[in-house]
Amino acid sequence: MKYAWVFLLAVTLASCSTGDDRIATAEDFLVGNWYWQDELVNGKLIPYASHEACGKDYIIFSEDNSFAEMDVISCEERQQMVGEWEVEGATLTISAYGFSESAKVLELTETQLHVQIRFDYDGDGRNDTVIQRFTKK
Repeated sequence: MKYAWVFLLAVTLASCSTGDDRIATAEDFLVGNWYWQDELVNGKLIPYASHEACGKDYIIFSEDNSFAEMDVISCEERQQMVGEWEVEGATLTISAYGFSESAKVLELTETQLHVQIRFDYDGDGRNDTVIQRFTKK
């Protein structure tokens, strides 16, 4: 609950006026191309290793609340997953192919997105705390 209040306060303080005098929201910051940076798994930093010299994998969050996961494979962009997204409070939920996954938003600025999820990252039968970090260019 503490993170939810910190997140809401941060978004409120970081919000800026746009040309149409509308206040920027978390959804406004989320729209765009987010490139995988790294992951923290149970506190251990793991660099994102699937980038190629010719391009980086990324996720597109669109204004119409759709998303697409893009992978660069053999220097060609390939769409891996499509679905919908929504932000409610400090929770980002993505839905695709009849499944939904939610993540706690730890940081969201114009250039940084950090989300926390729990799943069995290493296959040992226990859920791990995973913080995925993305950058927007």
